[in-house]
Amino acid sequence: MSQEQALVLLTQALARHRDALNDSRRLGAILRDFFAGQHKPDLNILLLALEKGVPADLARANLPALEVSRSTARLSREFGMQEQRARWAVEAWAVALGLITEVSPAVLTGQGPPKPSAPGGGQANPDLKKCPFCAERIRKEAIKCRFCGERLEQSPATAPALTRHALVKRPIRPPAQSSPLVQAASQSSAQASNQASNQALPPHRLRNSLGMEFVLIQAGSFLMGSPDSEKPRGADEKQHPVSLSRDYYIQTTPVTQAQWQMLTRLSPSRFQGDLRLPVEQVGWKDCQRFIQQLNLRQEGIYRLPSEAEWEYACRAGRTTPFAIGSGTDLDASQANFDGRYPYGAGKPGPNRDRTTPVASFHPNSWGLFDMHGNVWEWCQDFYAPYLLHPQTDPKGPARGLDHVIRGGSWDYGAGSCRSATRDRRASDVCASDLGFRLVRNV
Repeated sequence: MSQEQALVLLTQALARHRDALNDSRRLGAILRDFFAGQHKPDLNILLLALEKGVPADLARANLPALEVSRSTARLSREFGMQEQRARWAVEAWAVALGLITEVSPAVLTGQGPPKPSAPGGGQANPDLKKCPFCAERIRKEAIKCRFCGERLEQSPATAPALTRHALVKRPIRPPAQSSPLVQAASQSSAQASNQASNQALPPHRLRNSLGMEFVLIQAGSFLMGSPDSEKPRGADEKQHPVSLSRDYYIQTTPVTQAQWQMLTRLSPSRFQGDLRLPVEQVGWKDCQRFIQQLNLRQEGIYRLPSEAEWEYACRAGRTTPFAIGSGTDLDASQANFDGRYPYGAGKPGPNRDRTTPVASFHPNSWGLFDMHGNVWEWCQDFYAPYLLHPQTDPKGPARGLDHVIRGGSWDYGAGSCRSATRDRRASDVCASDLGFRLVRNV
């Protein structure tokens, strides 16, 4: 019953605080509060899994069942943990995340097959003993179980032996019982720590509960548009100075079909068969509805990038037509476009005639994939000619007929996939080469 009750507490905690999924320290503290000193062996196994990133790996997995097996093997291998215990921890997280409906009965304590005491069925290692709390095998001289975290009885003579053995890194646990004064001091310390954390610099990368990965783009200035010498330059690409005054996060890939379906339960895309493919056949208005749903999860404020934010991130500090490879050439080995029409010294290649799974090619130097080709990407702005004087945080006109799209696609030649290329579509247009990526406010 202990494991079943622990699973209930885990599920309740995650249901109320799913926004903490990307902050393992905060989520660990929340779990300790929910468990309130109960089911400590089970809690500490769950915390081990949290520390190793199991919940995040599960949340972004396209095939949860496969990730359960992988994470189980990893926990068992890295910690020498019984496979039954490791699988319970992983499946418990999967249940709490809503990826599976229940923990396998075979992994509940006492219901799984017995594990041999030693390889080949031989005698157990005389230097090991069984933890009375979680039944894992630990060193005889240990004063604390490295799996469940419980403190064990020991004689003073064996205490120094602890320092001679490598310890598994674990989240900090508060004392199981403490006086009101100690609890008050602990709460005060935690509040101070949270305040300090909030004042710290934002992390360089983060991942949300849909498995979307974001990279931090720092504020800066650049020349937006293309020089007169860049071909096939459009008349609407005239260069002008732009400054972005605020940092922002941008998604490292276009939104995938898996991420779209996880939130909407819909599958609008023409190209099917691999959930890693970018979602397409979604209009600008569809993207706005998706963003509204995502923001209800209270994991941050998401939106489409402005056109300036998109090009600044795409360029990654470069002034060449492309932000990958040499920057002056592009062929079908570097991006998904109509390979019959390469750029510069690029050699003609195949026309794949469809989307490819996101991140199939090398990213730019800021870690962003598919900025050139695969699918056009919606921007927030209405389309309009550039204002050629210096701009700070340009947002485009307040009204218009069409919205900007950027990046080119599988159905266009390399010249349309340049960093500066602009195109536009009406907000209700859906096409099999049109998707989007998100920005998250810092």
